[in-house]
Amino acid sequence: MAKMFNFTDRVDIPLECISVRNLTFQGNEVFLTVAWDFSILGLPSDANVKIELGAIGTFQTDVIDCGLLETGVLQSKAIPVSHIRNPDLIQFRVMISKRNDLGVPLILAEIDKVKPVLDKGSENGSSLLKRRKITNLGVPWELQFDSGIPVLCISGKKDMWFQLRKKAPWFDPIVLHKILGEIFFWTIQESKSPEDPEIFEEWKNYFVTLGASEDFYEQNYDILDQDSEDFRVVNDLCRQITEAFCIKFDVFGQISDITAAEVGG
Repeated sequence: MAKMFNFTDRVDIPLECISVRNLTFQGNEVFLTVAWDFSILGLPSDANVKIELGAIGTFQTDVIDCGLLETGVLQSKAIPVSHIRNPDLIQFRVMISKRNDLGVPLILAEIDKVKPVLDKGSENGSSLLKRRKITNLGVPWELQFDSGIPVLCISGKKDMWFQLRKKAPWFDPIVLHKILGEIFFWTIQESKSPEDPEIFEEWKNYFVTLGASEDFYEQNYDILDQDSEDFRVVNDLCRQITEAFCIKFDVFGQISDITAAEVGG
C-alpha cells in the first residue's frame, strides 16, 4: 500500500460529520456501519475517503477504501468486522486524501480514535452484551458482572473464543435466552442503586420491550430467598420474558435450521 504523507494544512473532521457509526451484532456476524457528509469541509470531490480500523490494545489494522468524496451527499459503508478478535474494542480513523502532482497521496482531513455506538435496533440482546475472552476460564463460557456491566466471558482454551464467535452459529440461539434470564434477575437486584446507571437503564428498557413494566422496577423485591413469594413473582416474569424473546426471534426455528443444515451438510 502506498505511503500516505501528512498534509500540513489538513482539516480536523468534526465528529458531527459522521452521522452513523453503529456496531451491530447479528448472531456470530458483526458489522460496523459508518455514514458521513463532509460537505462543510469544502474539500475537492475527487478526493478519496478511507477508513482505518483497529482494536484497542492490538496491532490489528485494516484499511477500507470507501471511494471518492461526494459533496452534498450522505455516503455510507457497511464493513464486516467479525474477523477482529474483540469487536467491542474497535475504534476507527477516517482519512480524506488526494494525490499531488507527483502522485503522492496527501491527507487533507482526518478524524482519529472514533468509537462505534452499539446499535440498539437489531436487538436480540447480543449488541448490548459485552463479550470478553478469558484465557484460562475453566468452563466454555459464563456470565460475569464487571463494575455494573454484564459481560459474557468465553474461555480462550483450545481457541474456544474463536470457535464460539466464528464457527458455532448455534451458540447464541441456544444460550442467549438463558443469559438474558440471568441479566434480568441482575436488573432487579440493581434497580434501587445501579452501579452503572446508564448500562442498567439500557438493559431495563430492553426488558420492557419484552414484557416487563416500568412499574415492576419500582417494587422492592427480595429475591435472595428462592423459596420466597418475591422470588416466585420475579422468576415467573423472567420465564415470560425469555419465552417472549424466543418467540420474537424465532429461536426454535433458528436451531431447527442450523440442525438441518448440519445434517444436510
